[in-house]
Amino acid sequence: MTPRPLRSSSSPQSGGGSSRRSRRRQRGSLTQSLLLLLAVLAAGAVAGWVALTLRPSSAAPLTAGPAEEKSPGRPAAAEELSTLGRGFVVWESRRSGDWRLWIRDFDGSEPRQLTEEPMRGSEPTDDSEATDASEPTRQHCCAHLSPDGRRLLYMSLAKGEETYPEDVADGELRLRDLESGEERVLVEGAQTYYEHRAAVWKDDSSVIYIGSDGRTRLLSLQDGSQELLTAEARLHQNHGWLINPTFTHAVTGLKTSFSPYDPETRHIGEVRAFGGCQGYFSQDGRWGFWAGGAGGPLKALDLTTREVVTVVEKSDPRLPADRGYLYFPNLSPDGMLFTFAASHDEHHHFEGNYDVFVARLDPGTFQLLGDPLQITTDPGTDRFPDVFHVPLDLGRHDGEAPLTVDFRDRVEDPAAWTWSYGAGAEEADGSPGTARFSHPGTYEVRARRGDRELLGQVLVRPARPPRVLEIHQQGEEKLALRFDEAVALDDLQLRFASGREIAGWEPEGETGLVIHLAGALDAADTLVLEGVRDRAQEPNTLAATEVAVDAPRWPSDRDGLVFLWRDGNSPNRIADPVTGEESSCLLETSGIAWLDHHYRMVLRRGAFTASDGDAARIVYNCKKTNHLSLELTVAPHRQSVPKPARILSLAGPNRVDVVLEQRGGELFLRLRTPENGLQANEPAVELGAVPAREPSHLVVTYSPGRLRTYLDGVPVLDTDILQGGFFNWKYRPLHFGSGDGGSHPWAGVLEGVAVYNRVLEPAEVAENHRRYAAERAARKRVPKVRFKARLTARSEAPTLEQIAPYREALTVYEYEVLEVLGGSFDGERVRVAHTAILDRQLLPILRREPGSTTQLLLEPFGDNPQVESWFISDTLEPDYSIPLYYDVGR
Repeated sequence: MTPRPLRSSSSPQSGGGSSRRSRRRQRGSLTQSLLLLLAVLAAGAVAGWVALTLRPSSAAPLTAGPAEEKSPGRPAAAEELSTLGRGFVVWESRRSGDWRLWIRDFDGSEPRQLTEEPMRGSEPTDDSEATDASEPTRQHCCAHLSPDGRRLLYMSLAKGEETYPEDVADGELRLRDLESGEERVLVEGAQTYYEHRAAVWKDDSSVIYIGSDGRTRLLSLQDGSQELLTAEARLHQNHGWLINPTFTHAVTGLKTSFSPYDPETRHIGEVRAFGGCQGYFSQDGRWGFWAGGAGGPLKALDLTTREVVTVVEKSDPRLPADRGYLYFPNLSPDGMLFTFAASHDEHHHFEGNYDVFVARLDPGTFQLLGDPLQITTDPGTDRFPDVFHVPLDLGRHDGEAPLTVDFRDRVEDPAAWTWSYGAGAEEADGSPGTARFSHPGTYEVRARRGDRELLGQVLVRPARPPRVLEIHQQGEEKLALRFDEAVALDDLQLRFASGREIAGWEPEGETGLVIHLAGALDAADTLVLEGVRDRAQEPNTLAATEVAVDAPRWPSDRDGLVFLWRDGNSPNRIADPVTGEESSCLLETSGIAWLDHHYRMVLRRGAFTASDGDAARIVYNCKKTNHLSLELTVAPHRQSVPKPARILSLAGPNRVDVVLEQRGGELFLRLRTPENGLQANEPAVELGAVPAREPSHLVVTYSPGRLRTYLDGVPVLDTDILQGGFFNWKYRPLHFGSGDGGSHPWAGVLEGVAVYNRVLEPAEVAENHRRYAAERAARKRVPKVRFKARLTARSEAPTLEQIAPYREALTVYEYEVLEVLGGSFDGERVRVAHTAILDRQLLPILRREPGSTTQLLLEPFGDNPQVESWFISDTLEPDYSIPLYYDVGR
């Protein structure tokens, strides 16, 4: 059975956009899995809300009904905007030629420009150049509203700084009072974090921002005092960290890792990044959210459970047919409104016709409540919105059904008011001002007294018990479980199906459980748990549930572990042997290198490079012990190579610490000790051969005077040819697939890399081989097919400017199948997503001409999630009868 295609057109020049988009919307509706809750909120129009004063007033009606068919470019009418409640949106727009901030209220009034020309100097009011050279035309961006909605932070950049920065964008961080219009410069030298986010409000009186030195600071608006939040500048890509309001996580723009932050040590334990960019935080610190790939989807991450939620799909059927390419997500301080911008397949963030949208959101699940409303329609670029939701007099409340809410503390003498709670709700216990909501839904609550009216809102979710999100091993005798919501464990019962003994357990935060075993976990098992309750008003109890516990994972003993990289989709977290701080070992690609469907390193003429900190940790800790163990699973692309090619290189241009390389058909080790004094071109120790294109588990251990090598768990070398320790090791960069600067490139596949500052003994090596082989055997098999085919049609070639800020891109070609050379395929035509750009390098596939004949090695596109966030140019006429594959034959 051939796979169905997964299309994603990303070219602003593509023709036939309307028909293509409508067909993509049909596809999106089939794959759409988000829960669309219908809002049920009753009447009361806003006659004229005075913007930004935040005075109490009755909210607009929130109505429910069938989804209305959206016509292209239709702006939200006043009655539609009123369903959002009272509030407003600010965003940055280039509609006037320069970047300025704009605002639109939910009262139906038209958008208006919020910021004018710069505060200092003499500047023109049109698009011409400034006449005063001391104050060139400045650009306004990075709008972020205070939690109370009264003030606005934004950046003022010199013209030219607002483009994609190679380094950082420096400018002034300004504060504007939205009621009076007064503003002032808070910080002369502030930076964006990559594209246009620059600050986070910790609360109404303090701001988190990135200084000109790349370090993050907390600024008090009351007395101007500052506190340093990060110990050192972010070196990777030279972009600083933004930290969430609760000081638990940090993010930087192009790498949405949402890494744990420790305010005591000022340490950011960097973790593996998600695909996409533009990460940001909810005001309550619970959520992170970001653009999950080129043009979407928009995603959110529960920072406690690490559960990922898809908020809006790319080409989501709830959006207009011509607005399905998504970026720039943001959230109101109360978590009830979600905003973003969308274009019609135009990727360019500075020239594309993006429009702003706002939708109501369930803050507990991060799911949309109804369709997004289009706020802008100008053909200019409207982007990076922020939204404010005016608080309701009776507040906004949420919880699982049945839910009782007490509003009496919001009014004096509740019995003197007339209360209505919405259809299906009833007064609780006969007490005016209390209500019981027995059924899921969204309810508008009203209290009237004379000509006064107060409004509240209640969101009631379906009742359900908690569920287990994940279970993983922590050491040999400990398991950690994570639930999807806060739980009570008073009645918890635990047992293993095998009868394995449990020594005890303890809660971990509100959503976690740690189980201590009486002995080492030595095999897969099944954990049975029951009695777990959620913390709803009327708790829901988890029935007896079986949770599969995987067999112990590789490596078998993490003692002395100073570097770990299982694959590009694993946490790869280790604790520093000296500081105890946890962080993930991270690799960055350069040149022709990528991850395959199992997230293994694939190297041709490129490299994966470790962070400076990871490389320094290896050098420092191995120098302390004079012991080293290298472990990796390696598959050379060729059985023999004509020149020395480096598989692993901890070395600089003229000095080696340790190098593992392929020479001809053999592997060699180069290790610097005082006795051998190895320089870059001196001989090395021959380790033996490994087969091409087949994974081999290789372990090399060294202690002064003894070098041992193991292949697939079996000893193959034991020699005293090397003597001495590592006291003359110096910091060197750590590369996989090449030497420093791309020298000595190696072709092959790498995974399961570990470095220890101790010697692994034979039994441990054999156990590690057994475990990793079992993990590889358990992976899903991805089918391959090989064709002889003729190119019949090409998508438009993506350009470097078009895909910015991304470094990789795919392009879709169509072929006539001439002959199936391997695998199974029964069609006459095939569409293939080729890698067109890697590390901003244009690849030869872009020069392939229609009519040419070639061989293709392909895998189903849907089996390659590692490229789902890449930019993809697919401008071919839609035909979903033709399967889509991914080219893996490079």
